[in-house]
Amino acid sequence: KMFTTHSLAFIFVLFTLFIASYSQIYGVGSVGGETFIAQYDKNCGLELDQPRTILKGFDVRSDGQSTISQSNGIFYINGFNSTTSKNIIVGIDLKTEQITQVIPYGSYSGLKLAYDENADLLVVTGQDTSDSNWYTDLIDPTNGTITTSFMSFNKTFIDVLGGPNTFDVKNRVQYISMGTFSDIVIGAIDLNTQKTSIAEDSTNMETMFYDANSDTVYGVGLQATNEFQAQRTLVSFTSSNPTPAQYANITGDWYMIYGSSSVMSQGSPSYLYSIMSIGKSSDLAFLAGVNSQTGVTETAAYVGSNFGPRTPWAFEYYYN
Repeated sequence: KMFTTHSLAFIFVLFTLFIASYSQIYGVGSVGGETFIAQYDKNCGLELDQPRTILKGFDVRSDGQSTISQSNGIFYINGFNSTTSKNIIVGIDLKTEQITQVIPYGSYSGLKLAYDENADLLVVTGQDTSDSNWYTDLIDPTNGTITTSFMSFNKTFIDVLGGPNTFDVKNRVQYISMGTFSDIVIGAIDLNTQKTSIAEDSTNMETMFYDANSDTVYGVGLQATNEFQAQRTLVSFTSSNPTPAQYANITGDWYMIYGSSSVMSQGSPSYLYSIMSIGKSSDLAFLAGVNSQTGVTETAAYVGSNFGPRTPWAFEYYYN
């Protein structure tokens, strides 16, 4: 016999591992005009391989604005073309690690990226540099054509550096963090009606992730405990109650958070992963896995030094 029962079983296991290998956390960062991609274990955050350069002459924005098309396996990230001095959105095929799309985008600041799986469109919201109003564009990612564009917020609101955003796929609502001269707010943009709403954010939400299983947005917040210390917290809100609320403290002396990305694993319990450093004086960055119900930090995998060549500024969870 060419194959025994054991050898067939072994081949099946290898095939299963090959298919499952795509279902991981992917991080993208850049240093010195070279953009890299790396893969991280979805269960503990450990780096599975060495970062690989995929694009030169392009710098990832340090606010970590990215999104992912789960159906197409494309990682989209906002960055800067050092040759043309223009903002661009780059699409990266996660299975081949090849650049599939380059979309010039030069007129907005504070760009927020999301992906609408229902319509298979890229959602881009930003503050126009010409009139300071906020606009939301729906883009066909295959050719970069803007299919729909509308003003979402007026110039009263300002960009928050590193301000997070996420997308409610069930209701087709993009949530973004913005500021006024006195407060931080969460803006909701309904793509079905093109109507918007505002909720005050007293939790200082610095990352957002929409979990379709619970129909809830989770993220990491910040509460000052005194003049020199701060407490990282778990924060959540829903479409029916869009005001963020703190529900647990995150254990560990986490101080600085990198970019605006958090991702959540599937299963019970689920874990919210964010890149953070320990204490004010530390320049070591860790991909920390926090129990999304209790706030207990259960894993912390080293990913690089502060602003170093191995630290991803943006990361996404690919579930396929």
